[in-house]
This record gives sequence, structure tokens and C-alpha cells, in this order.
Amino acid sequence: MRAAREAGAIPVIEVRHSRVTREVLLDTNPKHAALTRDIELSRMKKMQAYIAIRGSANISETSDVNSDRMALYSRTLRPC
Repeated sequence: MRAAREAGAIPVIEVRHSRVTREVLLDTNPKHAALTRDIELSRMKKMQAYIAIRGSANISETSDVNSDRMALYSRTLRPC
């Protein structure tokens, strides 16, 4: 973040937590996933660059989420 600022960028930071993501996925539906996609797409269109640093303390956090819901959310948010 500091390096981005020093380079003249406007850093936008987002922190996600796997427990919260799990709750989102447990009850997602096509309308919710499309709304999330639209919001994320609008935000990304305003960015000049995107850097993602990902990791998880519990890689099994979403293991109990129905695979159909996971696929729906993934397909909707990342259609390509």
C-alpha cells in the first residue's frame, strides 16, 4: 500500500475472511451472485491495476457449501 501511494496511485484495499465468504456462499442465489458481480465489475472498471494477495487459515472453510451454490457463484462472478 505504501509503495502504491509513493508511486502516485490511489490504493483500494479489501480484506475478506473465509468464514464470512462461507456464509455468503451458503445462501447465495442467481440474483445475489449477479448483484455481487455487477458491484465488483463496476469497482474494477475504476481501477488502473489490480494486485491480489490471497491466503487462508482454513482451506476447508467452505467444504460444507453445496457444490451447486459454489459453481453458481463462481460461474456468475467469473464467466470467462
